[in-house]
Amino acid sequence: MDLATFEISPILLTGSGIRVQSAQIWPPARLRENEIVVLGGYPGRFRNERSSAVDSSFVSFFAPVAQSSEEHSAFQLNLADSYWPDGSGGIPERSELGGMSGGPIFRHHSGPIEFLELAGFIYEASAEFELLRGRNASSISNIGEITRGA
Repeated sequence: MDLATFEISPILLTGSGIRVQSAQIWPPARLRENEIVVLGGYPGRFRNERSSAVDSSFVSFFAPVAQSSEEHSAFQLNLADSYWPDGSGGIPERSELGGMSGGPIFRHHSGPIEFLELAGFIYEASAEFELLRGRNASSISNIGEITRGA
């Protein structure tokens, strides 16, 4: 599995001024087919390399879970219907989405309080089939250990 977990000490967090949001329940339930998720990453198509820096746009999608197993999920995108929030168009069909690996996959919860729950991580993209594949976060234990072979 192309994923690393690590612990950050409370002293470092306090000193950094960063506020951490803890999951209500961990590990999360695995994703199920037809659930709608929000997922995203930094596709290489939008990377702009300069001499000393790289600019890259974060791209996100709403997509249904097309296939799901205990450890993996697949998401069928429809790039022809994609658009930028500013109305400037979308992502061309069959665009190269490589570079999104490691991007988050969130499950949407509705109810009295709506929230997003971290549910997985993108590990592969197929431009030809407009497909993203992810590993379910349920394979990471509550102490950060990878619990299943991926």
